[in-house]
Amino acid sequence: MKRTTLCIVILVLPMVVMAQYYRRWNYTQYNDYKTFLKSNEDSGKVKFNAVTVTGFFAHDTASPRRTVLKTISRFNARNMDVFLGYIDSNGRALDSTIKFYDDKNRFIKGTGYRADDSAFVMRKVNEYYDDYNSSGKREKWYSFNIDYYSNDYYGEKVGHLKKHKRGESNDVSYTKTYGVTTYNEAGDPVKYMVVTIPGTLQKGDSKDTGVQISVYKCDDRHQLIFIHDSGGFFDYNYTEYYRYNARGKEIFQANVSRKGDSTFTTRVYDNRDTLTEEYFYDKPGVYNHRFTRTVDQDGNITKTEENLEESYTGGVSCPNDKTTIRVYDNHYRILSYTETNQSNGQAEITVTTHKYVIDHDRVMTDSAFITQKGYLHAITSMVIKEYKYDSTGNETEEVKKGGGQYTTNERTIWKYNTQGKETYMANYNNCVPDKPQKEEFYIYYPGGKSLKKFISKELYGKEIEEYTEDGRKLLEEIIDYNGTCSGSEFKYDK
Repeated sequence: MKRTTLCIVILVLPMVVMAQYYRRWNYTQYNDYKTFLKSNEDSGKVKFNAVTVTGFFAHDTASPRRTVLKTISRFNARNMDVFLGYIDSNGRALDSTIKFYDDKNRFIKGTGYRADDSAFVMRKVNEYYDDYNSSGKREKWYSFNIDYYSNDYYGEKVGHLKKHKRGESNDVSYTKTYGVTTYNEAGDPVKYMVVTIPGTLQKGDSKDTGVQISVYKCDDRHQLIFIHDSGGFFDYNYTEYYRYNARGKEIFQANVSRKGDSTFTTRVYDNRDTLTEEYFYDKPGVYNHRFTRTVDQDGNITKTEENLEESYTGGVSCPNDKTTIRVYDNHYRILSYTETNQSNGQAEITVTTHKYVIDHDRVMTDSAFITQKGYLHAITSMVIKEYKYDSTGNETEEVKKGGGQYTTNERTIWKYNTQGKETYMANYNNCVPDKPQKEEFYIYYPGGKSLKKFISKELYGKEIEEYTEDGRKLLEEIIDYNGTCSGSEFKYDK
């Protein structure tokens, strides 16, 4: 990681992540949808400004679907998310967030709301601002967050205060946070200060203010130092050190605490920037964890070693070192894999060797012989994989068979359309060789390239997904073995 990138990553860590306050239902779909927007923002495919995700549930496929929760997301003309809201099964608004951006697509203000638990009156629970300097760097930020899970804030506001047990407080806590970043003439951050003020709505700001100051020393491209000083309820003071080689690879990292809890890491790279050695220390010069690997001229990892010293285990147990050695052929296929583990002071060695049958540069058979030897025990296994292909090179069948502890007997088949897209997959095990344990069906729009519908069937149930021709999801549905149905429907507004 380069110096400037590292500075930026550390700067954004204290930001309030709004998503942690939202209910988890449909949150994944919302994030997936933001990724879709990002990937299509320059392609001209995005023709909408909002998406509504409706979560549903039904006791069986014949019963009407009952709405569980709706998620509404709105975007501006530049595909930036400006609104995220939730509606419950009775049509009442729950949590929501509004965001504002400047003409350069930079976030400048956000506000979060939550409905009162008893009267469903929307209350502001947080707000946050960002301010930028003349160079476009994020220079100041502020946030105000109410802990709306504490006690009965919403009930209090609308006159529905619940009774508390003896000793409980009705205070509703909040946190104010101010952040300031100072930059040098080159645009690198040199100082970062955060002031955190807790309090309650009833009593106001607390005197237990926390101050966290980080000083960045980016004096050259090969060294970076962060000095963290904190006060108040922040109870840590430490210094971070980073060093880089001429190509920007991190070769040293240290976290030195004033309390004595320090860690050190050194890394070694080859001339292709491949990590070959890594050492972890509790104190300089005495490593407790070592990791090394050897890479051949083709980039294959031919040997790895991992050693845990006795100090790492506290001196009361045996270290569990591990060494692996790999050997490849000139087509990058693995020929042998040897793993040595130290277990309770005894060596355990597992050796896997492969023999291939090749036809027109395709592997037709892969025979793996596995032996494991250790203290008073030995295991031998064999796994054979057989492959079939169609005339265009697509794999149509894979059969695994053999015997021993490491063996899985199964068969998988695939089918494709004329465009080479997968249309069907079935997996069979050895117990029921004539009935698939899992099936997948792919249905495409005319032309055979854009996926329209995906169906996955397993013993425990079925999954269904539907898409628009440009790749937007319309439906995801899960039907379990009892017939219970749940999922989400997606609707896009122009």
